[in-house]
Amino acid sequence: MGLVARAVRRDRHRRALRARAPSQAAIAWSRSGARVRRRGVAGGRRRRHATDGRSRRPGGADRRDERELHDAAPRSARRGERAHRPPALRRGPRLEHEYVNGRDVIRALLPLVIATAIGGCASTPANVGPPDAQARGASQHVVAEGPVEALPAGTTFVSVLALPQPAGAVLGPHSHIPGFTYVLGGVATVAFVDGKTVDVAAGEAVFTPANVVHVHSNERGRGVAIALAVLLIGAVVGLVMLSRRGWRWTPLWLVGLITIGAIGVADPTMNDWYFIAVRPEAQRGGAMPVPAARRTHESAALADLGPGPFLERLDAFVIEPGGRTMAHRSDGAETLIVTDGRATICVGGAKTTVERDQALTVQANTPLQLLNVGTAPLGVVRFSVRPKSGQLETLVDSSPC
Repeated sequence: MGLVARAVRRDRHRRALRARAPSQAAIAWSRSGARVRRRGVAGGRRRRHATDGRSRRPGGADRRDERELHDAAPRSARRGERAHRPPALRRGPRLEHEYVNGRDVIRALLPLVIATAIGGCASTPANVGPPDAQARGASQHVVAEGPVEALPAGTTFVSVLALPQPAGAVLGPHSHIPGFTYVLGGVATVAFVDGKTVDVAAGEAVFTPANVVHVHSNERGRGVAIALAVLLIGAVVGLVMLSRRGWRWTPLWLVGLITIGAIGVADPTMNDWYFIAVRPEAQRGGAMPVPAARRTHESAALADLGPGPFLERLDAFVIEPGGRTMAHRSDGAETLIVTDGRATICVGGAKTTVERDQALTVQANTPLQLLNVGTAPLGVVRFSVRPKSGQLETLVDSSPC
């Protein structure tokens, strides 16, 4: 009798489940091979008998059948079925978070995004200035910098000397005012008295402090120069010997000799570099350290920058055609040296054109802006000296052009 009563109860329970079961389309969708993620049940897995797989609790088989129908249905069908399930048949708490409707999230965040965008537009810094005062098509990087305790006493000026060196040439040992060795071409070697040696390539610079003994040399081209000298001497000797014998290839030998001589005169091993520094007025127009040196720039007398300490710095700019730097002023003096192209420098409403291997110095607290009105990229090196506590660049409200 117990088995019959149990079978009757199970049959009634299955009929009730079929009345609430999901549609046949949902079950067919599950059986088509789509993967259905199973959800955990509070309390862990239920143990089953090893003999028939039924639960040890009364009604275990009925509960298993319910779970099979529940897991076979899509999520949408399971959510609808779960809402109408009797409390006795509802499953325990979920072990994972409920899904969040994306539209609700967007509706909640949209006012915040709009308010942030409007606030960002309204809070634009006042010192950015109008469009013509902002930088465009210009890149900048720091080349080198160095501290200076004090500038020379009395009136001072900015000096830019170009000092080319042939292969194997040596300048020094000596010491002098603080300044920068900026290389335009080749490789310049700077050896300090403490044993430190720096090879400075084109576009690089090294700072030499005040009164530190050092040597400038062109070591990289020494081997090439020796080889050219040997070839030249050998060509001359061979030409003399062959000409005495009336050798018919003498004209070709002469052409080779002229070629070697032209290479030697052009000297591809030559390096070229600037020495940039603040000098006392007494050194204006002084003797050049080497015969091939050229005086690229000597500024007017600098305005007083205070007692110090100071910071000297080199920056390199590359400005595309039609580009410009930002309009600004500085707490120190700025010297703009053109290394490639032609620059237009706006200072106080006036425009000045500066050619390659020329420079212009702008006094402290004077608005300036650098333009490239040409068709080729513009290369500029800026030397600045300012109080260590001062600002190098402060944006201005309008373009000085």
